Amino acid sequence: MTKIAVTGAAGRMGKALIEACEFADEASLVAAIERAGSSVIGVDAGELAAVGKKNVVVVDNVAAVVDQMDVLIDF
Repeated sequence: MTKIAVTGAAGRMGKALIEACEFADEASLVAAIERAGSSVIGVDAGELAAVGKKNVVVVDNVAAVVDQMDVLIDF
């Protein structure tokens, strides 16, 4: 299973990537990152992307989640 992190989680493409992780058999969303000061910091990424709660909270610090991911998608 490939562990995916997505930057720009609150944007249109960020949400689409979070949704795509939901339907990928060999990938799982482990981190969602947004810019410092964003109003979505602390929000569940799955709820942000309208795919249901995923227990992945949006953070503003890549360094805090770098050890959790295999791949970082910065679209």
